[in-house]
Amino acid sequence: MFAIIPAGGVGERFGSQKLLFKIADKPVIEHTLDKVIPLFEIVVVPTSIPDLKKIAPNILLCRGGASRAESVLNGLRAISELAKAEDIVVIHDGARCCVEPELFFRVIEAAKVSGAATVAIAPTDTLKQKSTMQLIDRDQVWCIQTPQAFQYGRLVEAFRNYKGDLASIPDETSLFDSGVSVVEGSKRNIKLTVKSDIEIVAALLKK
Repeated sequence: MFAIIPAGGVGERFGSQKLLFKIADKPVIEHTLDKVIPLFEIVVVPTSIPDLKKIAPNILLCRGGASRAESVLNGLRAISELAKAEDIVVIHDGARCCVEPELFFRVIEAAKVSGAATVAIAPTDTLKQKSTMQLIDRDQVWCIQTPQAFQYGRLVEAFRNYKGDLASIPDETSLFDSGVSVVEGSKRNIKLTVKSDIEIVAALLKK
């Protein structure tokens, strides 16, 4: 199995390169890789961050893209001669450094059956449209997380069939109109996005 950890972003909402922000004396991206590396044969990191290769021998670096989707596509190309169509490839945000291994196991098993799967949690807050304040039925909504898992051939085909701007793709399940399995995620699986997340992430990493 393969993992792709897109790490090419600049962290605009964070205000700096969040993946290099140190928590407990270690950059965020290294905390994430510590969780991922033991679970996969090859971990592809599309990035411009230097020196990640030295962390483990199964890390494969490739060029990070101008968008998340472009980075993932670069990662898929990097393993094109290694991966078979039915192989499972897992995409996980580099900024989700508190991820629990169990989430990888569950999403992989789901993808083996359906070909595409994501981790997600149900919203608990009241949801309303910004412009109209109209209530949104939260029973009809998922909060999508990563990891997400796909059969390699199916994900490559989805990218090939997509005709829009790669920058408009928030995550890889957005390439699919249907057929994506959903497995229950975790509130602990927080994505470091803004500075106020730091305290929460630090506390979760200590545990």
